[in-house]
Amino acid sequence: RKGYDILFLRAAIGVSSVVYSIHKRTTMDYIVKKLEEMNLDVRVVLMDKIMLPPRMQFHVKRMHEVEVVVIRVEKGENTWRR
Repeated sequence: RKGYDILFLRAAIGVSSVVYSIHKRTTMDYIVKKLEEMNLDVRVVLMDKIMLPPRMQFHVKRMHEVEVVVIRVEKGENTWRR
């Protein structure tokens, strides 16, 4: 669902000082912007493509290629506190 990735990252960074996360390439700008608004340090670690097999009976493609990005999120000196 929309916005759940940010909720997950907010919870993860609440219990750890460094978090790695995988996202679709098309959402990278949005994710980075939101995390930087929380004063978190964000770095792109890897950009790649992954192949996803069909998971549902109605999926017709044998494999679906998705561009992904791996980001590293770290608390900065001025990071928000819960």
